[in-house]
Amino acid sequence: MLPPIPQGLVPVTAQQDEPKPKPAIAPVTPAQETAKGSALGLERDDVSAAQDRAREEQRRRHRQQQESQDLEVTEEHDLAGSQAEPQEAVELSRKGLWVDVKV
Repeated sequence: MLPPIPQGLVPVTAQQDEPKPKPAIAPVTPAQETAKGSALGLERDDVSAAQDRAREEQRRRHRQQQESQDLEVTEEHDLAGSQAEPQEAVELSRKGLWVDVKV
């Protein structure tokens, strides 16, 4: 066994560990705002404009289809007169409709 080291010979410091070297790669920092605005492009771009045009076109077609169906129903009702029994409402298909969600 080795003899114990006297207390007076060991330097007492607040930090006993070696200083760590700085890493070669800088740490990741949050994106800085540019002069134009934020780093993320929150402005409406060509893709969103094209999607809006497609939605409007789909709404227009849906309205035209709905109007033509309403005209057919009224014509059938006029031809049948009041002798026919009232028909049950026909539920339309919701397949393929766009849903606008704003966040």
